[in-house]
Amino acid sequence: AAAAGAELVELESEPFDGKQLIHQYGHGGGGITLSWGSAHLAAGLVDGGSPPGPVAVIGAGVIGLSCARELARAGVPDVTVLERHGQLAQESTSRANGGFRAQFTTVSNVTFSVWSIGELERLEAATGLLSMHQTGYLLFTGMAEGERQLRAGCELQRSLGVATEWLSAAEVLERSGEAALTRLQRRGMRDRAPPVALVFGVEGEVDADVVGGK
Repeated sequence: AAAAGAELVELESEPFDGKQLIHQYGHGGGGITLSWGSAHLAAGLVDGGSPPGPVAVIGAGVIGLSCARELARAGVPDVTVLERHGQLAQESTSRANGGFRAQFTTVSNVTFSVWSIGELERLEAATGLLSMHQTGYLLFTGMAEGERQLRAGCELQRSLGVATEWLSAAEVLERSGEAALTRLQRRGMRDRAPPVALVFGVEGEVDADVVGGK
């Protein structure tokens, strides 16, 4: 688990009714940014057999589809995505603005994001379907405490290999007129309009109804 402000990513495994149950939730509005990094770790928690047994993924939003793709890449031959709406990405994923960044304040979230951004870049290069615009992601404040938090976050991100840029007040004034700001060029936006199933490499129909949480 990793906390980032009000966010708490839960990622753990437990036995359930003779099967393995993996909890993966609490991405706090950062699903697109955290998707593949979180999915990569979740897929790594699956107990592998020889051959691997069937896996069901509950939820066909960006997190669920990223998990399905990571499981397929890991060689799991039987992956089923369950979605109560009968269509892909009908909940929070469909309401997202498509932004992604690595400017978080915990090691886990920064690491998740770095992995995810690399995957998004590879998908855009391979398919051209994401309408990705890496124009930078700006965080700024006009308060001393906000500046302290931004600077601490900037230092953490740099320690993890993220090329976050710290701008002086004069540099910020040239761009936005605020007092302190961090910027990272690789962050940006992607269009959420392209077919999610195609973008995330998931094939087949999603027509199952999840009832009772089992």
